[in-house]
Amino acid sequence: MKVESDKPENTIIEEMQKGFLLNNKVIRHAKVKVSAGKIKEKIDEQKIAQRMVKECSFWKDKFFFFTFVLVIVGALAIITFRIYYSFPQGICPYLSNSFMYC
Repeated sequence: MKVESDKPENTIIEEMQKGFLLNNKVIRHAKVKVSAGKIKEKIDEQKIAQRMVKECSFWKDKFFFFTFVLVIVGALAIITFRIYYSFPQGICPYLSNSFMYC
């Protein structure tokens, strides 16, 4: 069983059940707790993982925003195109005289 501790990695911390030998043969292995390494290293890895998640969510939000903007611009372009070409002579004859270059 591995347990987080301040001791170096793979160091026996506690012997939970004693092991036995008979004529230089193992009858039962000892059950021990082994150190998994320092806790500080684990905390640093967690901070790095949290930072990566925050950066990923930042770019994910930006991606969805820009995708939304592109969809809206595309929809407006399609609507404008359909309105412009729905009139038989184009839209210019129906507008006021302020559009001189139609």
